[in-house]
Amino acid sequence: MEEKIQVYDDIVPLSIQDSIEELTTSKSINWYYHKNIVKSNKSINLPYIPGFSHYLVNLLTREFDMDYAFIYLQPLYLLINHLNLTLDKIIVSRLFFQIPSNIDFRLDPHVDMRDPHLVCLYYINDSDGDTIFFNGENEIKRVSPKKGRIVFFDGSIKHSAGIPKNSPRFILNTSFIESNI
Repeated sequence: MEEKIQVYDDIVPLSIQDSIEELTTSKSINWYYHKNIVKSNKSINLPYIPGFSHYLVNLLTREFDMDYAFIYLQPLYLLINHLNLTLDKIIVSRLFFQIPSNIDFRLDPHVDMRDPHLVCLYYINDSDGDTIFFNGENEIKRVSPKKGRIVFFDGSIKHSAGIPKNSPRFILNTSFIESNI
């Protein structure tokens, strides 16, 4: 299963990395506040963890942010070109912004959607708060946020985000379908 999780640090040119980071941390993005990004029925005593999101593409609700989609989809297109894949469609592409917290916690393992899909997870900045992958209840891999890093994986693999303690964590999560999936 771990072989279905690939990490790439050298696909996105530094100039594009810098442009994406600058745009993300500027006042241009309309961030949508989430009172609590923890969604679990497992415990009543879960911590309160706020966060922010911004949808670029959402075929499920037919939302498109054409002002920013071009720059933010570049890591996906560079990954697809690098792996010689054929993009069928982008289902959802969204930005996430987690603020640092002293809470020692990780989000519940989850899959983003039930239908078969692939995921391109792009780290916009250097941060902490690893992405953790699971096979059942067992942790199989951790990936630390590093500016420009792409994690490519089968969307059926459960994953979770750690909570950053030292700096904001900005990521771009794109779920898509490749022609051969």
